[in-house]
Amino acid sequence: MRIHFFIIAIFILSLTSCVTSRVSQNETVLFPEGGKGKWWIINTILQDRNGKDVHFNSLVSIDKMGDKKYAACFVSVWNEKENTYYTATRTADVSEWKFKTKFPLRINFPGKDSLAMEWSLVLKRNGLNFLTELNNKTNALPKSYTELSAGFNKQNPFSFSGISAGPQAWAVDPISADVKISGNMQSSGSGKLLVRIFSDKEILLKKSSGAYVHWLDLALSNGNQLSILFSTDAASNIKTEAVLLWNEQGNIMARPQMILQKENNNKGEINSLTKLYPLSFSIELPEQKLDLVLQPRMMQQEVTANKNSFWMGAVEAMDKKSGQAAGKGNMYIFKQ
Repeated sequence: MRIHFFIIAIFILSLTSCVTSRVSQNETVLFPEGGKGKWWIINTILQDRNGKDVHFNSLVSIDKMGDKKYAACFVSVWNEKENTYYTATRTADVSEWKFKTKFPLRINFPGKDSLAMEWSLVLKRNGLNFLTELNNKTNALPKSYTELSAGFNKQNPFSFSGISAGPQAWAVDPISADVKISGNMQSSGSGKLLVRIFSDKEILLKKSSGAYVHWLDLALSNGNQLSILFSTDAASNIKTEAVLLWNEQGNIMARPQMILQKENNNKGEINSLTKLYPLSFSIELPEQKLDLVLQPRMMQQEVTANKNSFWMGAVEAMDKKSGQAAGKGNMYIFKQ
C-alpha cells in the first residue's frame, strides 16, 4: 500500500513539473529563436539599507552570424548613495548551444578562462537569478561579482502586453517581486521586475542608424508604471512608437494620450565617450493630469562597446509645476 502511494505521489510530482516547464503559445516570445537576433531588457529599482535608490539595468542579446551564434550581456548599476555607476560586458560564442523552449529559461555566458566567473541568466516561473561581474572604471576598483535574485508568485502563464509590430516587441506585465542584490552591492526589498523582449532587433538597429531610439520604463509616484518606445532625430523631432501604462496591481490600462517633447535645459543632452545623447524630455499625460520633466540621475551612463555603445541608466521625473519628484525609472538609448 505504501509503495502504491509512493508511486502515485511521484507520478503527480512529475506531472506537476511537466506542466510548470511547459510553455504556452504566447510565452514562446520569451525564448531565443534560432534564426533571429533577439534582445531581453530587464531592469528594476531597489533601496539599500540607508533608503537610497539602486537602479539595476541589463540588456541580453542573442545574434546569429552565418552558422555561429553569439550571446552578449550588458549590465549596469547606479547607486544613489555614492552617485556611482558600475558597468560590465560579457560576450560568448554559443554556437553549440541548443535552443530549448521550456522553463527555466537559461542563458549562460562562459568565462574566457578557468579564473573567470561564468555569468548566467535564469528565468523561472517563480523567480529570476542574474549573476555577473561588475567593474567601476571611474575608481578603478577590482572586479567583483554582483548577483540579482528575484522571487515572485508563480506566473503560469506570464502575462504580456504588445509594444510594437515593427520591430516585434513585447513587455511582460510588471511583476511584484522580492528582489535582492548581493556581492559588491547590498540591497533588497519589494519592487517591480520589468522584462521586455525585442524579437526583430535588426529592425530596431536599422531605425537607430538615422535616429536615437529610446526605451523608457518609468515608475510613477501614484503607483502606475509607464513605458514608452520613441525615437529622436537630429532636429529634435520625436516619433512615439508605443505608450503603455499599467496600474499599481500590474494590470494594463487603456493606452493613454501623451505629449512628448525634447527639453532644452542643462540636462538636455550629453556628449558622452562616443556619442551625443538626448537625455531630457517633457512628458504630458492629460488624462492622468501629469506634466513631467524627465532627466538623468547621472549624465555619464554610457555602456562602451565601440560603435555599438549605448546609454543605459537611471532617470527621474519631476513635476513641472511643483518641481517635486513624480517618478523614477530606467532608460535605454541606441544610436548606430
